[in-house]
Amino acid sequence: LLAENCCSRNGRVLCFRVLLVDKSRLKFLRSFFGVSLVFFSGAGQNNSLNYYLSWKLLLCFLLLGKSFHEYIGRQVLYRNEYIRISELRLCTAMAGESDEAASAFRKLHPRAFYDRFLKRGVRPDGRGTNQVRNTFVSVGGVHTADGSSVVRLGETTVQCGIRYKVGVPTVDAPMDGHVDVRVHLLPICSPKYESSRPGEESYVIAEFLNRTIEKGKLIDNSELCIQEGKSVYVLYVDIVCLNNDGNILDASLLALLAALRNTTLPTELKVLESGEVFQIGSSKTRKINLLNFPLPLTFGVFNDVIVADPNENECEIMDGTITTVVGENGEVLGIHKHMGPALSLDQINMCLDLCTERFNTVKEIMLSATIA
Repeated sequence: LLAENCCSRNGRVLCFRVLLVDKSRLKFLRSFFGVSLVFFSGAGQNNSLNYYLSWKLLLCFLLLGKSFHEYIGRQVLYRNEYIRISELRLCTAMAGESDEAASAFRKLHPRAFYDRFLKRGVRPDGRGTNQVRNTFVSVGGVHTADGSSVVRLGETTVQCGIRYKVGVPTVDAPMDGHVDVRVHLLPICSPKYESSRPGEESYVIAEFLNRTIEKGKLIDNSELCIQEGKSVYVLYVDIVCLNNDGNILDASLLALLAALRNTTLPTELKVLESGEVFQIGSSKTRKINLLNFPLPLTFGVFNDVIVADPNENECEIMDGTITTVVGENGEVLGIHKHMGPALSLDQINMCLDLCTERFNTVKEIMLSATIA
């Protein structure tokens, strides 16, 4: 790419006319589109500039077969200074009526709009089809809980709090405590949820998490025993979505894992003959030993294309979703499919492979979680 005819606008905004090196294609673009603009906005102290695409240039890339998301992270030489391309956006306020046309097309024909991106291996937010949003984990932020965590997956934010109570074990398992998970999707995270009663999605996610704990053998339930046949710990897990930008399920399971690792149980106890338990000290506690690390990765199914970690806008137009869960040794702990067409064995294996590849990255994030 060559940048020419640089001019200053409003003291901060630079407007470039971008020419493609291939002159035969350049002549066609000029005659068909006129001038295509790329906008660089707001230089900071480190001289880094954000990179914006007008819808015209975006269309140029699509017609020429360019995968423009590959230019993220690249550097552009301008006046002997390198400018890093750090962000891609569909349109800017400077594009005027073109922005309005693109926005209207996206609202009126969301699937056609999305399909134009996928045909070139890119998504409207600049990610590739297999790219997952950034993940952030912090623990210990809720001081009234015995264990807590906050997980951000892109803009999706989920908080998990765990409180223990003493309960009576079942006759069939006199040494086993248990974990009870509840998921709360409230209007605070999205206006599509109601505060009066839990929706179906809350129950589906909670059931998925409970099943993952059980089948994935996440913890040894006998470790929750206080006195055989009389008293056990019961862990009540409350997961609250603070902001929904898609893929709450993955964020919820990661928040559950982080909160369990942060949970402490008292060890200085006195058990009466009736089974009643009293805590006689608080200086000694113990952590819960996690036997496995089930990692989830949800994919959206759009026509015959599978995309990893769909955001909320993508979830609304997907034909269905599939969530894969793999363990620490690469074993498949679960596959959860919701609606959509039947998938081939190759497609399922591809999802499992991507989930396995992501395992070490997420585990490292989990182990190095910041303390709030």
